[in-house]
Amino acid sequence: MVYEKNGWFYMRFQLAGIRYHKACRTRSYQTAVKRERQARLEASEALARDDRGMTLSTAIERAFAERWVHNKDSSTVYGRLRKTLAVLGDLPVGDIDNAQFQKLARHLLAEGRATATVNRYWSALSTLLKMAQREWQVIDTVPYVKKHREPPGRLRVVTASEEKSLLELADPAMRDLIVLLVDTGCRLSEILDGPSVDLDNNLLTIWEQKGGGRNESRSIPMTSRVREVVERGLPAIGIHDAERRWQDLRRRMGLEEDSQFVMHALRHTCASRLVQRGVDLYVVKDLLGHSSITVTERYAHLNPARLKQAMSVLEPVGD
Repeated sequence: MVYEKNGWFYMRFQLAGIRYHKACRTRSYQTAVKRERQARLEASEALARDDRGMTLSTAIERAFAERWVHNKDSSTVYGRLRKTLAVLGDLPVGDIDNAQFQKLARHLLAEGRATATVNRYWSALSTLLKMAQREWQVIDTVPYVKKHREPPGRLRVVTASEEKSLLELADPAMRDLIVLLVDTGCRLSEILDGPSVDLDNNLLTIWEQKGGGRNESRSIPMTSRVREVVERGLPAIGIHDAERRWQDLRRRMGLEEDSQFVMHALRHTCASRLVQRGVDLYVVKDLLGHSSITVTERYAHLNPARLKQAMSVLEPVGD
């Protein structure tokens, strides 16, 4: 974590039972976050055993530091991986095969967990193994596991009246963050990591985070209110502080029981509004940075006008 003291930022985190506490040597929150991330990466690399016998516990700490530590759901993913470790034991990652995935599933199902939950555990473990194969090159293959079928989930969007209430109740920094999220469709981490700003071309550039490194980028035209926020300065809020402020807004709006009213719903809201207003699905895919058009197609039903237009070609044409 990064915290401020007397105008300066400091970092504090723990890896493999070792506590790290040092100065970031900056008064900039965004610079402090970047330096804390680099320190975590360097520490995890020092702890990791770069041989073919890397154990699951070592892989978990390294993967967490390189991929998940700054994600909103970092604690959830880390908890799943530690649970996996408790079930499978600290075996070499090269020994994890389909039988180990099934052992984990049997244990979770016996505890009364849903098959969807099993899929989430499997996804975390599969991602870790892919990193071990492709990035660390300590294993040769990743076992294939067919996930359980899940019912389609509900896409919660924020209504116009809910958005108005959010903006009225939020403090200035949180209000700016909400505007950025709903008008760009960005993930929370993408905004808090600090996108590149091009005022001359009215663009925000988001650098995609994959496996801890920056790879592909996408540019998003700014709406008028996004530009106003950017010209004031991007909000300096940490991910956990943003989540705390959102929970307070949720409580004040009387939506504590609505489990789907989360900040990620602002991303759904942006996608939904684009589709409802006739924007092509492939354009929506590029704007939001979806991994495939299949992800974007979840919003296709929100534009019934395209279906009416398609059926209109069947109408008889006059002589």
